[in-house]
Amino acid sequence: MIRYLLLSCLCVLIPLAGWTQITVSGPMQGHTTDSTTNIWLMVKQKQAPLQFSMKDALDAAIDAEELCHKRWCTYNLHIVGLQPKDNQLSIANAVNEQRYKFDAVNKDTSNAFSFLLGSCTLRWGPLQVIAPGNGYRIFKPMSEHEVDLMLWLGDNVYYLLGDTKNEANMFRENAKSRRKKTMATFIQDKLHYAIWDDHDFGPNNSIGTYENKYIAKKVFNNFWGNPNSPSDGIYYSFEYGNVEFFMLDGRWFRTAQEQSDNALLGPEQLEWLIDGLKQSTAQHKFVVLGSQIINPKGTHHERFAAFKEEYDALLTAAAGLDNVIFISGDMHYSTLFKNDDFGKTLYEFSCSPLTAYRYKVRKKNDEYGNPYFVEGTQYHKQNFGKITIVDDSVLFEVFNKKGKLVYDYQLPQ
Repeated sequence: MIRYLLLSCLCVLIPLAGWTQITVSGPMQGHTTDSTTNIWLMVKQKQAPLQFSMKDALDAAIDAEELCHKRWCTYNLHIVGLQPKDNQLSIANAVNEQRYKFDAVNKDTSNAFSFLLGSCTLRWGPLQVIAPGNGYRIFKPMSEHEVDLMLWLGDNVYYLLGDTKNEANMFRENAKSRRKKTMATFIQDKLHYAIWDDHDFGPNNSIGTYENKYIAKKVFNNFWGNPNSPSDGIYYSFEYGNVEFFMLDGRWFRTAQEQSDNALLGPEQLEWLIDGLKQSTAQHKFVVLGSQIINPKGTHHERFAAFKEEYDALLTAAAGLDNVIFISGDMHYSTLFKNDDFGKTLYEFSCSPLTAYRYKVRKKNDEYGNPYFVEGTQYHKQNFGKITIVDDSVLFEVFNKKGKLVYDYQLPQ
């Protein structure tokens, strides 16, 4: 087994005592390599403009992207030339300064590697009188887990009513979410990667013909510190030690399911994914998509299986490789799927919802008694997931909204 030892300035952003608070949310750290990092933060517009610098890092360069609407301004910082340790970020305006310290950690997965995951974060509001969720309390027990990173699986906010009309409304909904106290605390002490699904892309069940998708991409990229994505869509990949993640866009290229030549990923993204999986030297490879991937049964929600040509191509390729695991959200329940239809057992961890209303699989539902369910792994209330990798073993865990373990399942069996 090949083991990778990567030293990287992955940081826990710790506010230094004695400095004036400027940010109302963040800083939040995104994609990080051995010499670069992406950091997001939000301030009241009256605090802008801001200047940024790195103490004792003379070679560091900071590219700051600013986006302001009404009361709030967000900044996405792309920092290169980091020191191996003891980095300090200075955030300053004309009258105040705030500093955060970057504590370097060892990006080594040869012993153990763990990450949190979840989807469907419906902000508390009028809709939840009809469809109750959990508020944002779930992020408090999530903050207590010592993990390497957090994967956001889509529907990270919910655009409702007029939110999709323009950039200002999309910005407003994201800003309201980030201002929630438990959310603001949670995003500060983890490394975060995200994809989107229909509700943070556009209207419910929206597809690639959605007219404001370029605006949605601008806002999405502004609120997350992901690696660079192509000009079309938001898909990307990244490595963490001996693990590689393929983060997919299930909206930009999606056609209507009824089309004879329907597509969810589109030819370019599908080719990029399959080639990436085949060329990857990582011990474990995770394919991450908002929609359920390997589950072919049921019609209640959008599933990758409805796009048969792409479904067959991807699962055939995955069955020819070792240690490919699928991750999804969307369905407002959590479960493990097992699919043996392609000559090798494939697994998928579908995890949802974080705060949105629950969906109960009942006898009247198409997926009731689904033979692709792993027995004993269905949970139909607010929850979050955790995956821990130790050498060849992969442990899946589901926790309820109070942080209590609901079940775990380990591979290999």
